[in-house]
Amino acid sequence: MPQSSAAVSSFGSKVFHILLLALCYACIGRLSVLLAIPPGYATAIFPPAGIALVVMLLFGRYCAPGIFLGSLLLNLWIGFDSGSDIVAGLPIAFGAATGATLQALLALYLVRRYVTAPDELIRDTDIILFLLLAGPLACVVNASFGVSSLYYAGALNSAGIAYAWVTWWVGDSLGVLVSAPLLFILLAPGRGVWRQRRWAVGLPLVMLSVGLMWMFITFSSWEVRQRQFEFNEDVNITHEQLGSRLERTVLALGALERFFSYSANVSRGEFKGYADFFLSSSSDDDVRGLSWNRYLRQSQRSEFEQTLQQDVGQPFIFDFTAQREKQRSAEAEHYVVVEYIEPLAGNEAVIGLNILSNPVRLAAIFSALDSGQLSVSEKINLLQSNEDAVLLFFPVYSVPALDEAQRREHIAGFVTAVLAFKPLIENLLTEKDSSMLEMRLTDVSNNNALLYQTAALPQSTPLQLEQSLNITVGGRQWQAQYWLSAEYKSLNSDFLAFYVLTIGLLFTSILGAFLLVVTGRAHYIGQLVTKRSAELKGVLDNAIDAILTFDSKGNIESVNPAGEKLTQYPATQLINKSVQMILPKLELDPLVESELHNSPLNARFDSTVMRQDTAAIPVEVALSKMEFNGESRFTVILRDLTERHEAEKIKDDIISTVSHELRTPLTSIMGSLGLVSSGVTGPLPQKAAELVSLAMQNSQRLTMLVNDILELSKHQTENYQLAQEPIALETFLTKAINLNAGYASQYDVKLVLQQVPTDMVISGDEVKLMQVMANLLSNAIKYSPRHGCVTVFTAISAPQFVDIAVQDQGNGIPLAFQQQVFQRFSQADSTDTRRVGGTGLGLAIAKIIVEKHQGKIWFETVEGKGCTFFIRLPLYQHVAAMPLPG
Repeated sequence: MPQSSAAVSSFGSKVFHILLLALCYACIGRLSVLLAIPPGYATAIFPPAGIALVVMLLFGRYCAPGIFLGSLLLNLWIGFDSGSDIVAGLPIAFGAATGATLQALLALYLVRRYVTAPDELIRDTDIILFLLLAGPLACVVNASFGVSSLYYAGALNSAGIAYAWVTWWVGDSLGVLVSAPLLFILLAPGRGVWRQRRWAVGLPLVMLSVGLMWMFITFSSWEVRQRQFEFNEDVNITHEQLGSRLERTVLALGALERFFSYSANVSRGEFKGYADFFLSSSSDDDVRGLSWNRYLRQSQRSEFEQTLQQDVGQPFIFDFTAQREKQRSAEAEHYVVVEYIEPLAGNEAVIGLNILSNPVRLAAIFSALDSGQLSVSEKINLLQSNEDAVLLFFPVYSVPALDEAQRREHIAGFVTAVLAFKPLIENLLTEKDSSMLEMRLTDVSNNNALLYQTAALPQSTPLQLEQSLNITVGGRQWQAQYWLSAEYKSLNSDFLAFYVLTIGLLFTSILGAFLLVVTGRAHYIGQLVTKRSAELKGVLDNAIDAILTFDSKGNIESVNPAGEKLTQYPATQLINKSVQMILPKLELDPLVESELHNSPLNARFDSTVMRQDTAAIPVEVALSKMEFNGESRFTVILRDLTERHEAEKIKDDIISTVSHELRTPLTSIMGSLGLVSSGVTGPLPQKAAELVSLAMQNSQRLTMLVNDILELSKHQTENYQLAQEPIALETFLTKAINLNAGYASQYDVKLVLQQVPTDMVISGDEVKLMQVMANLLSNAIKYSPRHGCVTVFTAISAPQFVDIAVQDQGNGIPLAFQQQVFQRFSQADSTDTRRVGGTGLGLAIAKIIVEKHQGKIWFETVEGKGCTFFIRLPLYQHVAAMPLPG
């Protein structure tokens, strides 16, 4: 039962986290959309992208459904606010939600894969990788999914893909770069580094973000006002031009009415001349034609039809059937018949048409007849061009008419103009730089019937960027509705505010990265100092040697437990006491001189420590100087030499015993064996002779070993002195070659000395250096193959030093043995030992001799290709300026 309850509690906690994340994602995302640049909803910064990553880093991948739900809710919310169909917007919402979830999962994978401590971000590389992987790289996913969803759902055209993708990607990237550090500070306060970053990182980012929001709102408000002003100005100018065009058409039609009123009979040619003049003088083609429509009574029909037959071959007045076929007009009280029309081409078929047969034309004709003024019809469709248009009717009277009865009595006909909306409005919008406008023209007098529109009215348009104005034409009231075109909005968005916000947020993200790096380094250094302090304390507390520090005045500042044990003083009695209390032989004057001249100090010497019980303890002293806050401090390491002195005494006794007790018997044995081997005691059997020879060889090896041990012991003593004398290098090397030539011939090996500068002089003990050369040459000879060659050459490598090289053609030194070459009693393997002999002490002795000459010995080898040993020795002039050892 307890386990079941815990499982239920854990499941409930996860569900709560998922729902809380979804709610926060949707709400913060909706707020960020307020910073979006129309016409889309891609914002300059989208904090939910950073929220999704940080929450999954801190709580786990189980929060991924919360990201999906939050993004889905956000996109449906935006669609609802914009008045879009929610059901139709589901594919877009699902696409964006999928992209947001996959983006967060990809960022989580990349960060955990390549960032060492993603929830702390201390190291510089971790910070940079986190920001790059979780920001610009991972944010490609949601931008691609979201824009693809908009495109395939038809909400985005191909021209806007690039702009939408870039703004989406920038918004998500900046959302991660800016909000992720703030979310870490908010959600991970228990982690030491984020607690320290609350003020160093969080406060500057918040203040800068608030300042950017204020700047964005300020610039946006200014741009909105500027756009509102430009929009209103363009609308007013465009509407005035619309009125001017309509007025020009009305005046032209009025002039034609005067022409017919004052002429007894206008011929077809005269009408054509006027119509051609008007239509050609107009730069616009919105007036598709002019016509003269004669008014006839039933009594005049027969005569008119005869004239019509003679002029154009039309035998009767006709109406159009629904199938656009001509049929003879039925007898009626009166007719209004098209007699003249221009342009005639394409319009011949309408001559003789009784326009009273159409109810739309009939209403406009009687309105003009009764009012004596211009009358405009409802919208019609031109059969010739399939365009929407209206007819403008101007009545013509045979005599001036004052009232309705007189007008009906003396009506002669109607001059008519065909006004097409498409060229009228499109030419109007393109004449000036009015491409920013879309227009919708409706007939208020006919229940707001649509006359023409350049584009569908958007479902959601900012009120300040939409305007409706009325205009009266021929007794009808039209309404012109203007708004910004989608193309203009996409090309002329509030880019200034957007750029200010984007650049500011980019600077904020860079500042955030810089602050993360600085605080990460500070935290790392703090951790390192704490760790090193703990390590140093552990070393000091557990060190076998006594360690103490004192200032330039000689006052002790610290002492470790080993120091307390050595001196038998507690630390409290040593602090602030003179160091000479325990090291009476230590002179402080040289230390003060070192501090005054700011010269380094590293000294090693033997001295004595005075214990609390006044006993004098022999110690080895290592003294060094360090700088701390501009002041000198001195560190002293004291090593108790009591046991070493006792061991050295025992060693000296052993060496003395070996020297006197072992060498004498060995000499006697070798002498006796030599006599027996030479036949002094008489001839020996072959088997006995072989045994004597073997004993002789082993005695010689033992003697060599004893001599090497004594030699090594002698060189290791600190008071051992070397002669310092000039040595001509060419003569020295020639002598070494000659001394070892006989040994080389035993192995059938050739010794070669390359040219050496005759004026090169080294300084040292010639006997000891010759011992080093003999060891190197003998080794090279022994390990070279038959008929091989050992080469000696020199080179100047370091200033005031010369390198002497001995190169053989042997098998080289195995890699596993190279670290042991200069150790005592070391040889490559037992096979070589038996073949070439030796004690394994030669190179150890050579190393000590070279280093006592202030030189260096080393080797270079390739296994199977030979070996070259180098010794570096100082030139004579350089050594003369050096202090002699000891």
